[in-house]
Amino acid sequence: MKRNLRFCMTSVIALACSMFVSVACEKAPAADPEPEQPAEPEPIVLTAPENGTSIDLINAEDVVFSWENAKDVNSCKIRFSRSEDLSKPYDVRAMSNPVSYKYKAFDGFLEALGVKNGETATVYWTVIAAGKEDKFGKRVRSLTVKRLPEGPEEPYEQRIADPITVKVAILYEDPIMPGTDKYMHEVCTVGGNGYRWNDPVQQAKKFEADLEEASHGVIQYEVVKEVRAERLFSYDNTKTGSEKEYFSIEYFRDVIYADGHECPGIGSGVEYDYVGMLKYYGFDKMRDSGEIQEVWVYNHPGSGMYESRLIGDGAFWCNSPGISVGAPCKDLVTVMFCNYERTTDLALHSYGHRFESIMKQVYGSWRNRAENNLPAREVELNNWERYACHNLEYDRYEKGHAQVGCTHFPPNGRYDYDYDNRTDYVYTYADCWFDYPKMVMANPRRVNSSEWKNGQQGWMMYFFSHMPHFKGINEDVNDLHLNNWWYYVVDWNAAKKYERELRDNYEE
Repeated sequence: MKRNLRFCMTSVIALACSMFVSVACEKAPAADPEPEQPAEPEPIVLTAPENGTSIDLINAEDVVFSWENAKDVNSCKIRFSRSEDLSKPYDVRAMSNPVSYKYKAFDGFLEALGVKNGETATVYWTVIAAGKEDKFGKRVRSLTVKRLPEGPEEPYEQRIADPITVKVAILYEDPIMPGTDKYMHEVCTVGGNGYRWNDPVQQAKKFEADLEEASHGVIQYEVVKEVRAERLFSYDNTKTGSEKEYFSIEYFRDVIYADGHECPGIGSGVEYDYVGMLKYYGFDKMRDSGEIQEVWVYNHPGSGMYESRLIGDGAFWCNSPGISVGAPCKDLVTVMFCNYERTTDLALHSYGHRFESIMKQVYGSWRNRAENNLPAREVELNNWERYACHNLEYDRYEKGHAQVGCTHFPPNGRYDYDYDNRTDYVYTYADCWFDYPKMVMANPRRVNSSEWKNGQQGWMMYFFSHMPHFKGINEDVNDLHLNNWWYYVVDWNAAKKYERELRDNYEE
């Protein structure tokens, strides 16, 4: 029995060992394969000019760059720098391959890099994929270039653009109130505060004078027609039907502007019939015949009007949706709403937003702080984006510095409408914009609100006065827009036509 038990135990052990060996010999599951690493993209191959090429711009016509097109690259930029590591770069859009730059344009690139007139300097360059800078390595070549000699500096007064006469029609929706011999502005109160409104005729005169002064005289308004309204074009947009139901003068007197009532506006059932107004007074025909470029409507605060609006073929956003479909005129007409319950600084404020909308259309973008997508390098800002940079935006490029600012933000503004901030100082390059387009961002001045003194009125005049207002076209190939920004604002189509003419002459 003991022998048999030993035998059984031995057999069990042998069987267990056999099973262990069997399991151990089974094929282990395959490990997950290592993921294939994407191949490092090849640098864009530069083909011309040859490395070390020397160019004297006084003897050059065009400077031509070319490269081998890389896979999955749709657009490129040429990056220039005084350093081989491409620090402090100046980027230029490459509109084609090869791309040719006129000698004057290339001279402008060198100026942007800090090369002085007549100086010979070594410049390094490469081609990068737009928006994919980090996905492609960089080959770098050098150029030895001699800049054009310095010409006689044209005095500031001689650089100012020739005056543009802007013909305007003014509509005063300030009717005689029924049962009185007084205008609406003389009768109405809001919220029971007894505040008398302003005379729109006097306001229009000041508005005109302020704009002419702020533009350095490049804009000269000519009032060709003034109309005293006997009716209103505000209507109830909540009611359906083919015919608009216009509010009567008595309605605003008895219901809207009675004590204890607030003024309605857009979104509260009150809207303004721009098309009907233009047709009724014949302003549409006056625009198409060239008799006027814009219309100012002095109206009460509950009229349902936007601060500014573009109407006509191709109308776009101008601080409000453009009216293109159903527009009564072909050419663009700007309609400004000036609220005679408020002071003239608010009219300038509205004009500031008009300016911002138009300049965004000119340059195609306005990447501001609110959108939180300013580019990584200051050099990539277009000139409008650069101009509008107050401290809160420009701080990421240069601590404690600013450019000019925008309607809501002066250079040192910490929040919207911070026009009287004498506590915070910043350094601003605002003075450099008087040298536009040959700006050198140097010698900023330390300022606070004492620079523009008079609250919003002073700020708006300061903001407008620095706007480029000069002759010609910006020859920087990254720009090629008029040096007089006011032209775009007062007559878009005429300005774009003039821009095309100057571009054609420049590119010949």
